[in-house]
Amino acid sequence: MTETPVSLREGRPEDLDAIREFTTDTFAWGDYVPDQYLNWLTEPSGAVLVAADDRDRVLAMVHIEQLSPKEGWLSAARVRPDHQRQGLGSRLNQAGVDWLRSRGALVVRLTTEENNLVAQQQVEKLGYRQVARFALAERSFSQHGVESNGGRRLPGPERLDLAPAAETEPAYLVWSTGDLNRASHGLYASRGWAFRRLAIADLVAASRGRRFWASPAAWAIAEEDHGLWVSALLTTPDEADRAVRSLVDLAEEKKVEWMGVMVPRVGWLERALQSQHLEIDYPNMVWEKPIE
Repeated sequence: MTETPVSLREGRPEDLDAIREFTTDTFAWGDYVPDQYLNWLTEPSGAVLVAADDRDRVLAMVHIEQLSPKEGWLSAARVRPDHQRQGLGSRLNQAGVDWLRSRGALVVRLTTEENNLVAQQQVEKLGYRQVARFALAERSFSQHGVESNGGRRLPGPERLDLAPAAETEPAYLVWSTGDLNRASHGLYASRGWAFRRLAIADLVAASRGRRFWASPAAWAIAEEDHGLWVSALLTTPDEADRAVRSLVDLAEEKKVEWMGVMVPRVGWLERALQSQHLEIDYPNMVWEKPIE
């Protein structure tokens, strides 16, 4: 059987219909690719690469982002079911690495689901090593001011308030020397499920953007985005329960319908989140390799 000739190129808007054909039921809940594809094409620091056959029909794709001058991210690696196990994913992964190298990146990362052993074996063969595990802790609010047993919910003794830039240095010190830094490999969710190293400049930018919060027990990068989205929570084992309670209080105060907290998989933090009725969902492994 003759293999289909395949060429690699950048994605185009007119590829969306072909891409939608094999990216609608990737997960039990569907897939985010069709909704995000056109946005990715306009990113100044990203691109979409596709593998196309001799009729220019898209057979596979990958999304690339340069999250910092030295850090790259690959996501949305998808291959048509009838063209899997033909090396298209590996070719696109290498093309993505080459794209990042040409722009000065020194490291590339990606995620796989914790239970996706096939994907884990594939990325290991490509030279990646696992460096961290993250999950999304989330909770919905059907009504505010009410405990799970129906009683009135009382706020905790501490609250999160918007913090000035002066708070960024002590926050970064706690982060850089603590358990969460070690468990996360120093990474945080800089955009959705895209992870890069947390720098003090990120905390300063969050403060200037009114997204940096502080309480006696924690610091957080949090914003209202279809709910309360917390991309970084900086706390310690002794203060985790109070920290999570203050996050829930903030969600109650803002009367959001949903809150999500992206966290490294650390037992004491997960227990603190679960004690406030947050569910731990979508466990993922972060993989990394140097760009040589």
